[in-house]
Amino acid sequence: GKLPDTVNVAIQIDGTQVHERYATKQNDFDEKRMRIISKSSLNQEILGFNVLLELADVGLLPTVGPRTIHVYDKLCVVVLSTDSGKIRDSNKIMIIRI
Repeated sequence: GKLPDTVNVAIQIDGTQVHERYATKQNDFDEKRMRIISKSSLNQEILGFNVLLELADVGLLPTVGPRTIHVYDKLCVVVLSTDSGKIRDSNKIMIIRI
């Protein structure tokens, strides 16, 4: 169906395909009609593993009925060199690349 004029972002749910494309005279955007070709089921992975949750994702979670979601803070690592500087600091670069 057609999205409201106030919408500027649409999230494509897995299992949808473009059914029809048409241009409108109201704006220059290419509007699309989407047809859902699959439904989600209980215990099905919806967002995927290691995905950053956006506001829209948090809003969609109650619609699929999860009882528990595992949320982890984004890890922040700082690498400091504490030696005298007389030895090559080769481990620092290796650790940063991990």
